[in-house]
Amino acid sequence: MFFLESQNLELMLSFKTMLSVIAALLTIATTYGVWFTSYRSALDDLNLEASRKLVQVVDQFQGQLSAARILPTLLARNVELVDSTERNSVSDIAKGNLERARDLSGAYDVRLLNSAGNQLYSTRNGDLEYNSADAAYFKKAMQGALGIEVRYNERNGMRTLFFARSVIGKNMVQVGAVVLELEIDKLETEFRARPELIMFVDSSGTVVFSNRSRLVFKKLVPYQPELKKQLPAYVPEANIIVEQKINETKHGINTLWHNFPDTESGKPKLISSKLILPIGLDAILAIDTKESQLYARKITSLVISLVILTLVTGIALLQRRKYFIDRIESEQALSKELDRRVAARSQELEHVQNELVQSAKLSALGKMSMGISHELNQPIASIQNFSVNAKRLLEQNRIQDSLENLNDIEIQTQRMSRIIKNLRNFARKDDVSSEAVDINRVINTVAHMLESRLNADGIVLSLDDVQQPVYVLGGEIRLQQVLVNILVNAADAMKSQSDKKIDITVGKLDDEVKISVRDNGPGLSDPTRVFEPFYTTKTGSDDDGLGLGLSIAYGFVESFGGSLRATNCDDGGALFTLLLSAVKPNTKDI
Repeated sequence: MFFLESQNLELMLSFKTMLSVIAALLTIATTYGVWFTSYRSALDDLNLEASRKLVQVVDQFQGQLSAARILPTLLARNVELVDSTERNSVSDIAKGNLERARDLSGAYDVRLLNSAGNQLYSTRNGDLEYNSADAAYFKKAMQGALGIEVRYNERNGMRTLFFARSVIGKNMVQVGAVVLELEIDKLETEFRARPELIMFVDSSGTVVFSNRSRLVFKKLVPYQPELKKQLPAYVPEANIIVEQKINETKHGINTLWHNFPDTESGKPKLISSKLILPIGLDAILAIDTKESQLYARKITSLVISLVILTLVTGIALLQRRKYFIDRIESEQALSKELDRRVAARSQELEHVQNELVQSAKLSALGKMSMGISHELNQPIASIQNFSVNAKRLLEQNRIQDSLENLNDIEIQTQRMSRIIKNLRNFARKDDVSSEAVDINRVINTVAHMLESRLNADGIVLSLDDVQQPVYVLGGEIRLQQVLVNILVNAADAMKSQSDKKIDITVGKLDDEVKISVRDNGPGLSDPTRVFEPFYTTKTGSDDDGLGLGLSIAYGFVESFGGSLRATNCDDGGALFTLLLSAVKPNTKDI
């Protein structure tokens, strides 16, 4: 007897030991799984945040360079600069245009070169012996592309970013180039206040500039930029480049850099990168993962606490179950009666629970019906009245009047549809790329934007009453800007007269759409020059302009494959004509 009791005790102790081991293994596995999952989730959220911030950084960077990219192209079309380049002698007007371009863009220097790369004029460097024939930016510009290059001056330690565009002569031959030079230190200043690490890397993996100056000209090894096979390196001087080893790991879609020199917390950096192909750089944003690890620790600690609480509760339940089993065994006579009562009670509780669930469903349905009926009561009543009227009118053979009632019924039905649709929330994504744009909607938007200005000036704006949309290939925001520039110029031209009127018409010509904007003002003094950069007739007035509005509008329309012309009407006034490609809805130009 004693031997059997000892054997049972050993079996019980063995079972408890095995249960403890299983519980420990379960806790360890749960801890690892929760840590891994929560850390991965935190990294995914951090990756979304980093991607959003990187988009902001790229937009800010491209905004810094927008004037530097477009000004060389605009200057290369300037008549005075073309004539100066062909004559190999720079006029005072051309010098003034170059200096205004430097002030407008905040550039370090703006230079005019001839076809041999010799410097004809510089807003900062007067050395006429300076030659750029071997410079990569000059060679690329003379090939017809936008030349871009980063250069480092070892004498003064200054880094500059060059933009160059070739000057086309009257006989369509490249006679020289306009070069705009930016100080990279000034570009970096706007990013230095950001806590995230920001780097712009060329195709060799070399940091061209960054908001951490100690990382400039560090070559990231073995980082492989996306543009490695597409563009040459920006920084060819090997004597200033220092290799920086990086230890990279992957967590799903997330890329982490460990032991990076700018990591203050000692935690890995999550990396987000974006290719800026027009500039030829890879933008990298690195954000500290310290908060992600803290979040993962908190979640893991919480889950471990819940696991321990569950195990303790389970043990307590097992002990309680054992107590009830022992009691049932000692009271076998009452067990059947107890089971019967428990079954009956359970069946009764289940019936009551089903009744409560059904009652709750009916209550919720009643509240919903009351809300919907309240919203739909008015259009339903209107539909009822219109249907009765339509029936009577049909009996009287008044077909047209009955059709009007049926049309009113359709309007009320659409109203009911809108009421139901308003129960949902929709999020809209704007696509800023070239696409099929309703030009009538663009015109109406611009008219609404300028309504106060035109009314204040006493200008009557006349638009075509077009119900159907007319789609053209372009960008909605940029087309708005084109029309705003034309309308504002027309309003300024008519300031001194009493009768002021602007007409906008839209018509289709085969596979093109023609938009005409006509005013009854004094007309254009020189229609052939209105799209030239820096050409303006507002001199001597309070609103003296730079003369770039219509030139930029001209560039926008050309980028959509269209054309913009300006003429004077025979009976007075100016006429601007836009020709844009007609497209079908949802057609995009990528």
